[in-house]
Order: sequence, then structure tokens, then C-alpha cells
Amino acid sequence: MKIIVLDEVDSTQKIARKLCEKETGDFIVVAKRQTAGYGRKGNVWISPEGGLWFTMVIRNVKTNLSTLPMIIAISTAKTIEKHAKINIKLKWPNDLYIGGKKVGGILCETILSGEEVKAILVGIGLNVNINEIPEEIKGKATSIKIETGKEHNLMELLKMIVEEVYEDLKKPINEIMEEWLKRDILVGRNVELKVNGGRMKTYVSKINEDGSITIKHDSLEAKIYYWQIDGIEILN
Repeated sequence: MKIIVLDEVDSTQKIARKLCEKETGDFIVVAKRQTAGYGRKGNVWISPEGGLWFTMVIRNVKTNLSTLPMIIAISTAKTIEKHAKINIKLKWPNDLYIGGKKVGGILCETILSGEEVKAILVGIGLNVNINEIPEEIKGKATSIKIETGKEHNLMELLKMIVEEVYEDLKKPINEIMEEWLKRDILVGRNVELKVNGGRMKTYVSKINEDGSITIKHDSLEAKIYYWQIDGIEILN
């Protein structure tokens, strides 16, 4: 697969989207730094040199799009565990944690032609060889280097993640769910959902094979998909 390596970009997602018409087949855009990296709902992602910031462009995806971020997160988590020998936890739908602090995130976007999905942009951002976390997020974020005490080969890690992603895309969803639930930090927790500028406290009772979560609020039960909310925060 073609890997396009750049020094600095605004966002690998934006560059990959621009290149999608020009490039054929699947390809990857990776950058040393992003000046305007972003996550779900446009949330800012600080992306200095030392992190692994890349976008995979995947065509002919047959997976349910609502489960895709979870599959990519599982692939990434398993790869980090093998490579860095450290346990990764997962927060639905797309965040990776070490010891209660965020270490990475996944962003899946589509390129459409009419109603047809031409390609999926899979953005992966990982704090790998970051020596110091900015003061404003120090209590919430960490890096693989901080947690393991050593540097890691970024291109080796990237290639391992990509290989794992393609393998996991072939697997039945029940196998993916088994892997997810081993690492899940959301089920059985009280949370606060950010929805349409407001906030709602609720309880997460399960994660479903269609990529949704089931929440319980008073005597009511409902399924929520990740695109229906702006964010989710664990309370206790």
C-alpha cells in the first residue's frame, strides 16, 4: 500500500480527502506534525512531532459503518499491546486509554458519490513518543513513551496497525465485540451525554453489535449511536 509521508500538514484527513481522486486503491497519509488536527465533532487534537498521525483511505468497505470506529480502535489497541507490552482500555466509540488517561483516538469519515460510499477516511492519532503533555490536558492524557519509559518506532507501529485493521475487517462482529468488552471502560458506568448543546446524565447498560450503546434513564431504555451525540463523559 502506498504511504505518503509529509513533514507538516493542517490535517491528514484533509490531505487524504484531497488526494482521493488522484490516488488509486487504498493509501495512507502520515505526517510528523498536524497544525489543525481534529477528532469527532471537530474537537481539537494537539499533534506535535513524536506522535503517530495518519489517515488510511480504504475503499470497498463492506463493514457496517456504525461499527467501523470500534473495529479500528480494537485493531489499534491490540497492536499497541503487542508492540509496547502495555494494556489498553477502550471508551466507546473510539478512544484509547492507558491507566485512565487518553492516549489516542479514531475518526472515521466518508467520501460519498451521491448515496454511494466511495471511500472511508480512517484517521488515527496516537501519542507515542511525546515527552511532555501540555499543562491544560496533563491530567487527562498521556503517551506510550511516558507510560513505557522508551521510544517506539513510528513507521513500524503504523504498518502493524494497518495490517491488523485489514485482518479485523474480515472478522465477524461477535469476535470484535469479545475483544472490545475485554477492554471496555463504559459499560456499567454513570455518564453524561452531550447532545445538541445540552447535557444528560444516564447509565450505560451495554454495547451492542450494531455499534450502538444501550442507556437507561429512570425507567426508560434507549439505543444511542455515536453520531447522535457530541460527546460522552464518565461520571463514576
